[in-house]
Amino acid sequence: MGREGGRDHIVLTVHILWQIWKARNDKLFNNNSRDPMAVVNKVVMEWNEYQLAQEERTGEVGQTLGKTEVKRGWERPQGYWIKINTDAALHKKTCKAGWGIVARDRNGMLVGAWACPTTKCAEAQVEEALAIREAMVVAKRKGWRMVEFESDCKMVVDKINAQEEEISIATILVDIWRLKTEFYKCCFSFTRRSNNSVSHHIAKYAIDLIEVAEWKCDFPTWLLELAQADLEERRL
Repeated sequence: MGREGGRDHIVLTVHILWQIWKARNDKLFNNNSRDPMAVVNKVVMEWNEYQLAQEERTGEVGQTLGKTEVKRGWERPQGYWIKINTDAALHKKTCKAGWGIVARDRNGMLVGAWACPTTKCAEAQVEEALAIREAMVVAKRKGWRMVEFESDCKMVVDKINAQEEEISIATILVDIWRLKTEFYKCCFSFTRRSNNSVSHHIAKYAIDLIEVAEWKCDFPTWLLELAQADLEERRL
């Protein structure tokens, strides 16, 4: 078994034990009894969904099934909503990470973009959750009241929407749930990597930065071209 596979099994085992411990406490203090096997099966199912989502991001699913992923492109928000796409890029060798945040309106026009370098590199799901939290802070600072946050990390999006605890990102989830109450309307959605290409490119760009790069009105040509390509792909 490779190093990555061994680490994955350790994480899965820790998560199973954590859920069993919570079920035990629930029975002891709240008199709510849950079948231990049902708890384990639920954890394994969630883990498999997470692994599948990660494989889709790297193209492993397409290679295994011999199929090409159908690209739909970025979808515009409705009405006066702002849609903010986020992504995290990791560079393990240099222990660096970057967050990409891009905001667009119902016409698909860029209204803001941020490339945020980090001082350290955590696990992928942690960085993805941190990117979403940072996007919420940015949206609040901009005064946007109706915002859809979109990410290609299914596990994190599912945990946010279900308001379920996840030991690796517990404190970040608490911050996200608290920030959500400060918007008039706020939602979180999952999208495929192919529909999240702009924030992905910004995240990779951020890795080599020293300070946060912010674009408000004037956007670089490469960023405008990426955003336009998203809209053109959607029309196909």
